[in-house]
Amino acid sequence: MQNNRSASLVKSSLAITVVLLLSKILSFARDMLLANYLGASELSDVFLASSGVLFLFTSFVRSPFATSYLPIATEHYLHDPEQGRSPFFGKIYGVALALGTIFLLAMLLFLRPLVELMVPGFSPEAKAQLTNLLFLQLPVVLFVMVSIVVFGNLQVLGHLSLVETSNGVIALVYVLYLLLFRHHITAAGLGLSTVAAYGASLFPYMAAAARGGIPLRLRRFSRKDPEIQEILLATLPFMLVSCTSQINSMVDRIVASLLDSGSVTIQSYASKMTVTEVGLISTAVSMVIFAQASRLSAEHDTGGLEELVSSGLKFVSFLVIPCCVGTILYRYEIITVLFGRGAFTQENVRLTANTMMIYAVGMLGTGIQDVLSRTMHATKHRKFPAMLGAGSMLLNAVLNLLLYRPFGVYGLAAASSAVLLLKIPFYAVYTHRRVIPFTDGRGIVKSIFLTTALAFAACLLSLPVKGLVLDHTGSTLAGLLAGAAVAAALYLSAALLTQKDLRAKLLRR
Repeated sequence: MQNNRSASLVKSSLAITVVLLLSKILSFARDMLLANYLGASELSDVFLASSGVLFLFTSFVRSPFATSYLPIATEHYLHDPEQGRSPFFGKIYGVALALGTIFLLAMLLFLRPLVELMVPGFSPEAKAQLTNLLFLQLPVVLFVMVSIVVFGNLQVLGHLSLVETSNGVIALVYVLYLLLFRHHITAAGLGLSTVAAYGASLFPYMAAAARGGIPLRLRRFSRKDPEIQEILLATLPFMLVSCTSQINSMVDRIVASLLDSGSVTIQSYASKMTVTEVGLISTAVSMVIFAQASRLSAEHDTGGLEELVSSGLKFVSFLVIPCCVGTILYRYEIITVLFGRGAFTQENVRLTANTMMIYAVGMLGTGIQDVLSRTMHATKHRKFPAMLGAGSMLLNAVLNLLLYRPFGVYGLAAASSAVLLLKIPFYAVYTHRRVIPFTDGRGIVKSIFLTTALAFAACLLSLPVKGLVLDHTGSTLAGLLAGAAVAAALYLSAALLTQKDLRAKLLRR
C-alpha cells in the first residue's frame, strides 16, 4: 500500500510538472519578449512592479483561502449526497465574491499611498504611470477570487493538472499582445492585456467544474455559519505563511527601487528564474501531498501520512538540488539565451546572471517549505507556519536594509536565500515533534547530501562538453542544451545506481 502511494505521488507530481513546464515556457516567452522590446527600462520596471502589487493583494487570500477550503470541501464531496453538495459550494462562491469586493475597494482607497510605499525610488512620472496601470488591472481581483473556488473544486474532483494549465492561458494572452503590438507597447495596453488574460483563464474552468457536478451557483451565506467561520479562521494563519514569499518579494522591489534604474527588472527576472524552477517541482509535489494528506488526515492514517511526506521530501530534493547546481554553473548561458538580445545589454545579462546565482542557493529551502507547510495545514497545524512566516519576513527586511548599500541587488538575493535556508531546520523539527514523527529522518538527510554530491559531480563533468559545443558551433543555446543533456544523463544514471528506493519508484510500472 505504501509503495503504491509513493508511486502515485511520483506519477501525479510528474504529470503536473509537465503541465507546469508547458505553462512556464509560455511565461518565459512573455518575459523574453518584454526583455527584447523594453530591456531594463522604466516601463519594464513599472509593469513588473504592478504585477507585484496586484498579486500581493490577491495572494493575501488566494492560496490561504484555497488551502483552508479544500479539506472541508473534500469531506463534503466524499460524504454528502450529490444533491446535498450544492448549498455548501454555493455559499463558498458567495464568500469569495464578498472578499473580492472588499479587497477591490481597499485597493481603490489606498492605491496611491501604496505606490508611494512600494516604489519610493521611482520618478514621479513612473509612479503616476504605475498608479494608472493598477487602476486598469483592478477587475483581476474579482477574477482571481472566483478562480480560487473554481480551482479548489477542480482539485476536489481530482483534476490537478487541469488547474495548472490556467497559467499557460494567462501567459499566452500576454504573448499575443506583445507580438501584435510590439511596436506600440504601452502601460495601458499591458494593463488591459492583464485583465483579458485572467478573464480568459477563468471561464473554461468554470465549465469544467460544472461538468464534474459542482456548478457556479451563488447562495446567501451567514457569517455565523460554522463551516464559513472554520474556513475563514483557518485562512488567517495560512495567510501570513502564504504571503511570506510575496511580502519578501515586495520588500526586495521596494529596496531595488532605491538602486539604479533597471534594478527592479534585474531583480525580478533573476528571482523569477529560480522561483519558476523550484515551482515546477515543489508546486506539483505539494499539490499532490496536500490533496492526499487531507484525505489521510480525515481517515486518521498516520502511517500513510508519514510515508507520503517522507517520499515527498526525497522526491523534491532529488529534483530541486540539481536544478540549483545547474542554475549556478550555467547562469550566464541561461540568461544570455533567455534575455540577451535587443534592448537587454550584456551588462544587464551579467548582473541578472549573478543575482540569479545567489537566489538559486535558497531553492532547496523553498521546496522543503512547500511540502512541510502544506502538510501542516492539511493536518490543521496552522500556528507554527504563521509564526515562522512572521519571523522570516522581519529577518528578510532587516537583511535587505543591511546588505543593499554595500552589495546592491546582490545583497537582496543573499538576504532571501539566507532566510529560506534558515527555515529548513525549524520546519523539520516542528513536523517531527508535533505533526508526524519521521521514522526515516536519517534516510532523508542522507538522501539530500548524496543528491547534492551527485548533482555537483554531474554538472562539473558536463562543463567541458558545453565548452566544446560552444567553440564548434558558436551558439550559446547549443552549448547550454548539450551541457544540460549530459549533466542530466550523468545525474540520473548515478542516482538510479546509488538510490534503491528511487530506482524502485521510477521504474515501477
